[in-house]
Amino acid sequence: MALTRNIGLKRAMEMLVTGEMIGAVTALEFGLVNRVVAPNSLTDAVNETARTIAAKPPFAIRLGKQAVRDQVGMDLGDAYDCASRAMIENMLALDAEKGIDAFFEKRRHSQKSDRLD
Repeated sequence: MALTRNIGLKRAMEMLVTGEMIGAVTALEFGLVNRVVAPNSLTDAVNETARTIAAKPPFAIRLGKQAVRDQVGMDLGDAYDCASRAMIENMLALDAEKGIDAFFEKRRHSQKSDRLD
């Protein structure tokens, strides 16, 4: 069931009845993997992806992952509503985080000015 949701019934059925192995390029074409890299580049590719994810706010990552999971099995309208709510919640959280950062930066600046007088 999960395989047919990811690659479609025809491709899943072909894989089932033939039992043939597929290569990396075919797995990419079928959508079973996100990207294919040379074996000697694998560690660098994994580390770059990890750095990219780690640079994002943890709240945004958690919210995004939950929204993707929640949309599984929804009709298109409900999925759009779910994604919209997640985006709004994410923007509000990021705005709040920026506001808090700006407040503390202003406070640090003000404390430095007080010491200089």
